[in-house]
Amino acid sequence: MEMKNFILIIVAIGLIIGSCAKINRPDIEDKEKALKISQVYRTTGYARDVHISDNTIYVAQDETGIIIFDRTSGDIIGEKNDIPAEYITVLEQDSFMVTYSNKDKLFHCYDFTNLDSIYEIGYGFEDWYSRHPKLLTVNATKDTLQISYITKEEFFIKKYYLTLYSWQLLSGGSDLTFSDKVLKDYEIEEDYIYFSANQCGFFISDYTGQIIGTEDTPGEALAVKVIGDYAYIADRQAGLQVIDISDKENPRLLDGYDVNYGYAQSVDVEGNYLAVGFGGGGIYLFSISNPAIPQFIDKIGADEVGYIYKCVFSNGELFLASRDRGVIRLTIS
Repeated sequence: MEMKNFILIIVAIGLIIGSCAKINRPDIEDKEKALKISQVYRTTGYARDVHISDNTIYVAQDETGIIIFDRTSGDIIGEKNDIPAEYITVLEQDSFMVTYSNKDKLFHCYDFTNLDSIYEIGYGFEDWYSRHPKLLTVNATKDTLQISYITKEEFFIKKYYLTLYSWQLLSGGSDLTFSDKVLKDYEIEEDYIYFSANQCGFFISDYTGQIIGTEDTPGEALAVKVIGDYAYIADRQAGLQVIDISDKENPRLLDGYDVNYGYAQSVDVEGNYLAVGFGGGGIYLFSISNPAIPQFIDKIGADEVGYIYKCVFSNGELFLASRDRGVIRLTIS
């Protein structure tokens, strides 16, 4: 009798755990191939970050600096190889870009009006943990910029006056500290900032620094993309996680998708497509026709695309910053 009761208890526990599980593995068997490699842009160093415009590809290389390609021909149309770069942000209409280098822990500003002679306007020291700079504005004379970025525990929107050897902080902006968090990525909206915060999961803040809502994730939240009422999280070992943010005070974890190999560390969305870069596990493509329930479409493994640092959609195509291959252009059929 005791043995029967023990077995019943074990079965009950298993049912409870199974009903709470949020991790699914996409069925990748017997799927028609939707992703196809159409072009490879060979970089001179590891492609860590990439900005895509209609005609141009801007790449941050963590060994050899900046390289710029013509999107159609694949020709190299600009280079600046003196300072390694891990992040890049571009205002193409202003011929202005900012990189961040882990080598010297500095932000660097460049004018690329003449692609044959890209020159540095100024650099400024920030925190050793600075990451994900996003250029917001730059003035016509290119000596004043507004930029957002994060450090380990802080989020900033700041305006700077540029000189060659320093950035002079101007008034205004936001300076928020979250002392119990480890910030990894963020998305900005008019009233809210959405953060992925490693083992602290996902949270929403206003511009005063008040945390509006939080939701833990089963893995380590490394990247976030917000579309409408949903936040999509690259959750490292737990793959892709979907969070309903229609109620900002009570974000709710909906579902998750893991793979057999690789850690989710990059996510992007365009139209009804969602892509997740799984580092050494390749790239995965999902449909979000129903945004609450992504449906697996296709994948390409690391044997073809290498180790993926970042994935970016542009005009119906998908671009990958690959440690081993450079920048890869994928078409979707």
